[in-house]
Order: sequence, then structure tokens, then C-alpha cells
Amino acid sequence: AEIGCDLIFELQIEQEYTVGIAEAADFIHRHMASNEERGDNGGGGGSGSVMVHCWAGMSRSPTMAIAFLMKHRAMSCDEALHLVKAQRKVAQPKPYFMEQLLIFQDALNGNNSCCAIL
Repeated sequence: AEIGCDLIFELQIEQEYTVGIAEAADFIHRHMASNEERGDNGGGGGSGSVMVHCWAGMSRSPTMAIAFLMKHRAMSCDEALHLVKAQRKVAQPKPYFMEQLLIFQDALNGNNSCCAIL
């Protein structure tokens, strides 16, 4: 099966990662909704889908998926991590990314000044 790709979100690791994960979460959400409206479900089960990937699928892409679940599905970092790991056993965000996800969680909960980036 051929996979069509007309939208790519490229996250530059050098940028402040908390800003990057907020942008990535919004990108995933926006394009899942767009795909769902068009009826483009990627051959899946009736909802919009977005492919999130990185080189090994172990750290960066799971981090983006976790951020999406936290922001747009109201999950805690721990809940989102467990869900992602249940679907992709090798998912293991690096310690720096986990730190950034916890900062992101605090920002989502209004616990620090990072919420201005959301």
C-alpha cells in the first residue's frame, strides 16, 4: 500500500523542547481533525490519523505522541506514557525528553510560567 504524505512537521531538536512539543501536539491534533473531516482515516478505523515517526521510534516520536495525549486527551504524563508503551513496546523517551514532558504537564496544569507557550 502506498502512503500519501502532504504535510510534514519537522521539529528542530536544538529549539527549546517544551515549545516544540506543544507545537507538535497541536500539529497532530489539527491534522487528525482535518483527516477525520475529509474521511481520510489512513485505512484505519474511522477516525483521523497522523503518522508520527523518528529514526528508531523509541524516544522522539513517542515523546510527541505523549505530548499530544497530554494536551488534547487530558492525560497525565504517566497515563500517556503507559498508553504509548502499550502500543509500542520499545517506546522509551530519553531522560531529557521525560523532563520536558513533566515541565509540559506542569504548564498544562497551570503550575508555572511555561503555560504562556501553550
